[in-house]
Amino acid sequence: METQASAGGIGFLEPDDNWLVSRLPERVAGSLTAEQRHALHDAVTVPPGRAPVNLRFSIGPARWRVYVALMAGIERRSAERLAVERTRHPLHTLGNVVFALGLAVLFLLAAFLAIALQSAILEI
Repeated sequence: METQASAGGIGFLEPDDNWLVSRLPERVAGSLTAEQRHALHDAVTVPPGRAPVNLRFSIGPARWRVYVALMAGIERRSAERLAVERTRHPLHTLGNVVFALGLAVLFLLAAFLAIALQSAILEI
């Protein structure tokens, strides 16, 4: 939900629930104008035309809970941003390799199970 706000006689929409501002220290959040709050909200919210595939879920017991996020769609980032993203989030990390190996093992187990079930069905 958004409400009408005014700063310096200029009317614009300000979000009621701005999670970014709520995480700022109170002295910093209090020094922001309504226009600055709105600009922060616009900078961190997802623009229209979100990714068509957007899966986010958690798995595992409470103590070892892990989240999984998968997003896919048309690439809209600029070449400069892609270069920065590759530097900040390299593909070849230990976690990514372990995850890929785990997926491969799960795929192989599923394939072996399917072959075993098919062989058992055909022998009957």
